[in-house]
Amino acid sequence: MKKINKILLLALLSCTTVLVAQDTLKNAKSLNLPFEHYGISFGNSYRFTGIRLNFADENVEEINGINFTFWFKFARNMESVVNGINIGIIPTGGTSRGVNIGLFGVGDAHDLYGLNISGVVNGASGVMKGLFEAVS
Repeated sequence: MKKINKILLLALLSCTTVLVAQDTLKNAKSLNLPFEHYGISFGNSYRFTGIRLNFADENVEEINGINFTFWFKFARNMESVVNGINIGIIPTGGTSRGVNIGLFGVGDAHDLYGLNISGVVNGASGVMKGLFEAVS
């Protein structure tokens, strides 16, 4: 029984070394499990479906699922599309569709759709459709 556990552990560890996706041209340095574009992502994945945990979004193209972002680089993320749940101190991007929750604010360069809750302000340069609540 112990031999089978060791073999399974070795197989799992050997697979995870292949799962690191780094594309320096797009500045996407992340660890994505179990696949490059699907599952759970730790880091700056620029295109991902699933749960994504990142410190600061940069050069994001499209996120589908749940996006947790601590900080923002708005000028470097103005063309991003987030479909799903976007949570952070100030979740920003190009277009957000779904539920957006920001400690201080929620903002997009283009459009903002869905349920948006923030501590201070919700805003977008384009269309805003949905339910917006700024608790200040």
